[in-house]
Amino acid sequence: MSMRLLLSFLVLGSLTQLAPGQVSAADTVETWAVGPTDAEFHFGSRGLGLDSTERNVFGAAQFGYGIIPRFSAYVGTVLEGNGDMASGGSNMFLGVFGTPLDTDHVDLDLLLHAETTHPSDFAVSPALELNLDLEPDLALAGLYLRAGLPILARGATPPHADTNTSGVDLQVTAGVYWTVAPSHQILLEVENCVHLDGVDSLGTQEADGKGPTRGGASAAAEEGRRWDAPAVAVGYNVTVHPSIEILSEIRWTTPKDAEPSSYEVLCGFIATLPSSR
Repeated sequence: MSMRLLLSFLVLGSLTQLAPGQVSAADTVETWAVGPTDAEFHFGSRGLGLDSTERNVFGAAQFGYGIIPRFSAYVGTVLEGNGDMASGGSNMFLGVFGTPLDTDHVDLDLLLHAETTHPSDFAVSPALELNLDLEPDLALAGLYLRAGLPILARGATPPHADTNTSGVDLQVTAGVYWTVAPSHQILLEVENCVHLDGVDSLGTQEADGKGPTRGGASAAAEEGRRWDAPAVAVGYNVTVHPSIEILSEIRWTTPKDAEPSSYEVLCGFIATLPSSR
């Protein structure tokens, strides 16, 4: 399997997802073969079940490179449009990750992800993932735990010139995978985020528990550490060819306070290119 979170996701939407702009499907982290060996494309919609002003559609492209065995890098972009397609935006992301511990039943992956959104918001996130596998090479079933610490910075530009411009989140994802048949894998993830300080996420703040606003810094400071409503994701990934994997995911964000629940759907594919070495 390829790397799916970078986190979209890391989910990333998704994931999820490590930073808010990352788009990723439910999956575990695996480095690539040496050379330019990964190309990924994702499409989907967030905020289903909410008002049209709070929904968006997105597309993402990512390209990965195996630098040396068990150490890889990636770069990509995410394009988004709001629910009625009246406005849109984009972000860029890149990162590196490696596997210092790789055994038949226990793997440890370390990641460093960075992204920026227009005009001047920025996030960098160190993260790790621990895998416990019943059989080698994800052949049967296993558990994984992913934790990221996004450090968020918002440019001092209108309309954010008078708000907090930095913050730290703790994002945690617990997942289980089951290889139900050769080349067919089902994944279940539960993820949450606690805002340790400052802004809630890249480009948004919450005020009075009523969702994203363009102000709200004082409310964020008063509440201190706060947990987001947890999200549950179910993914189904199918390898249709040794070089092509199809991804699909449904993500449900549970209601928080008086807010309605919402859904995200994502589909995509991964092309594993022939190694240059």
